[in-house]
Amino acid sequence: MARLAIAALAALPAAAADITVQFEEEGLRKVLGVFATYSGEKVRVPDDLAERPATILLDNVPIEGAIRYVCFSAGAAPRRTAEAWQIEDAASPAWRKSILEALEAKPLDPPLDRGVKLSDALGRLRASVGASFVIDPATSVASVEGPASPPGGTAFDWLVALAARGGPAFDVRWGVVLVTTEARLRDLPAGADATPPERVGTKEKRLKEALGERRVDLPEAVRSVDEALRALSKEIGVPIALDPTAMDDVARLRFAAPARGVTAAQALDLLLGLSGLRYEIREDSLVVAAR
Repeated sequence: MARLAIAALAALPAAAADITVQFEEEGLRKVLGVFATYSGEKVRVPDDLAERPATILLDNVPIEGAIRYVCFSAGAAPRRTAEAWQIEDAASPAWRKSILEALEAKPLDPPLDRGVKLSDALGRLRASVGASFVIDPATSVASVEGPASPPGGTAFDWLVALAARGGPAFDVRWGVVLVTTEARLRDLPAGADATPPERVGTKEKRLKEALGERRVDLPEAVRSVDEALRALSKEIGVPIALDPTAMDDVARLRFAAPARGVTAAQALDLLLGLSGLRYEIREDSLVVAAR
């Protein structure tokens, strides 16, 4: 079954299209093809994912979010390039698959009531689902009041309903469910590691591997980025130095990231990626600088 309404004017850019749609067990390529027709976005779905069944209900969701959520519902993930959206299997990396499966594993019990504060709702989801949920500190979405969870709906269904009519958007990245705005998701980097390839030697490769394996917890309490970096440095045993371009930002920016069991690399992506900072690996240490 498919019901579709696109709220967009021909004079508007494709990114302005908002989508109201319901699909049940429709092939992923067919669904995304409908989106592409009405929005002008180019979407490439490989043959092995074309018939993946997608089931989704969207209510006035921006096209970027619509593509992302439909892919998630089908166990896929979109990656935007300069030419088109490339659709990939969400099974790799394994942590992404695990989070998506947890979000859709079971109905919320008890369900979430209408008007629940976002931070409280995400605390409930954290306890129910077991995944880490992080609110982007650079936005005001924390004060948003959420919708009632759909009857029999999962955590995934509630997050999609939250995104309706300009509401907070979500993505699965950096080992967590990140809740922010669609505009911020468009601008955020893929990661915070900005080590120039020509500077990557044996020591840098070894440290990069270690950062991708070491598991850490980030605190729920609000801290400055500076304090969070010092705590992370102590936990992983790696010196983290500050470039002069970053000193004002790390002292000024406040952050709370209740993330559990993320890798050290994902923790750095969260702390720095959301703060407009980056890092470079230099032999056995890290240097944080402005992006």
